[in-house]
Amino acid sequence: MADRLLSSRVWAGQAAGRLWVAQERDRPSGPEMADYPRACSRCGVLTAEADFGADRSKKSRHKSHCRACERADYASRKDELQARRDAVREAARQARLKELEVGHREKVAATKREQEAGVRRQKKLLRELGVPDWSPEELAERDEFAQCA
Repeated sequence: MADRLLSSRVWAGQAAGRLWVAQERDRPSGPEMADYPRACSRCGVLTAEADFGADRSKKSRHKSHCRACERADYASRKDELQARRDAVREAARQARLKELEVGHREKVAATKREQEAGVRRQKKLLRELGVPDWSPEELAERDEFAQCA
């Protein structure tokens, strides 16, 4: 069956890309095919073939309801669909912020470790040189004592 379909197709190159174009004999036919114009399954209005959306899963290759009904359905659910898209977008945004927060915490911790290592190296150097290592409180206390004397 697949070989018959592939062999009956015509290759057509187009500027936008390559496209398989089915010949007329590939289109389903018979009593199960609805002739056009046919009635829309939702509104019941007789509608031309061009006014039905494409649906390759259907035997007729068209949706069972017309485009006007699709637009009306979308218009009635537009706010709900937008809210769903917004919720998905916000969830993705929150996940990204959480990733950034974790990365930021790791960077802050690494910077703190690096700063503490620098302080330890400085204190070690001062000890090796024989310079007293006084804290700011000890220096303030020493200066107060020197001023009193």
